[in-house]
Amino acid sequence: MFKRKQKLIDKKFQLKSVFTILIVSTVSIFLIAGIMFTAYSYNNRTIQETFYGLGNAIEIENNIVEAFVNYQERITDSPFRIKNEKIKNDHEKSIEQILQHVSALEIAIEQNRDIIFIAIALIALQCIFFCLYMIRYTHRIAGPVLVITRHIEEITEGKTPSFRPLRDKDELQELYSSLIKMTEKIK
Repeated sequence: MFKRKQKLIDKKFQLKSVFTILIVSTVSIFLIAGIMFTAYSYNNRTIQETFYGLGNAIEIENNIVEAFVNYQERITDSPFRIKNEKIKNDHEKSIEQILQHVSALEIAIEQNRDIIFIAIALIALQCIFFCLYMIRYTHRIAGPVLVITRHIEEITEGKTPSFRPLRDKDELQELYSSLIKMTEKIK
């Protein structure tokens, strides 16, 4: 079976179809990227404020515990005397837990950034795939249109066209077979 070598047969039709898909895909990429970046920026700003607040809370907590321990060391015969080591250990555990949560937030920020870049890359790949698919799909439409147009031109010039079967996956099969039947009846 005869197979055309050209990738673009009806360039105007095919490129118009492909660029329409490309423009829609590009606009959707920018919309999605904009929404994701806005959400990322807002969340990042909120987390940064949380880091700042936690840093201040840790500093205040350290000052309170240090002042309390110093005060307890000065009072020797009070019935309310608390063991300084217990206070220091509890304080260190509390600070360690806060720092673990801060570390988890930092990891979440990095993961969000990675997810955004992966999503944008996947959308860009999808756009490329759609463009290639549309070129291939429009080829199945433009090819038969070109063949039918050439046959119609031959018929209008008074020539008898030599019909060949279209490719299996070509569109417009019914129109092409109707053209063949019409030509046979005209003979």
